[in-house]
Amino acid sequence: MMRLARKATLLVAFCLLISAATAHAECAWVLWSEGRTTWVKNHVRWSIETGAETAQACREAAQEKLARLFEANRERIVATGPMSISAQAEGQPEGRTVIVTFRCLPDTVDPRGPKGK
Repeated sequence: MMRLARKATLLVAFCLLISAATAHAECAWVLWSEGRTTWVKNHVRWSIETGAETAQACREAAQEKLARLFEANRERIVATGPMSISAQAEGQPEGRTVIVTFRCLPDTVDPRGPKGK
């Protein structure tokens, strides 16, 4: 009886691990946005924008986000790049810009670095 209970426990644990691995595999790429300001040193803010199954789908999501940012801030755009946009910061003196860069990274990579204790 004890052996049967132990096998059942192991089977349940195994099933839980498999279902967690399957859920994890659904989103293999993460689109991150990195926001920087030109007037505050070391001020970087990372945000998760969306997840995607493939690197290509992630890059397409980044391009859509860039297009929306461009349309919403057209009059304030200073520069654009393949995965970034710089715009005059609202309510700030001229020359102070906000730079937003999109990065597609595997879901195992956190660009913010290791968490401190």
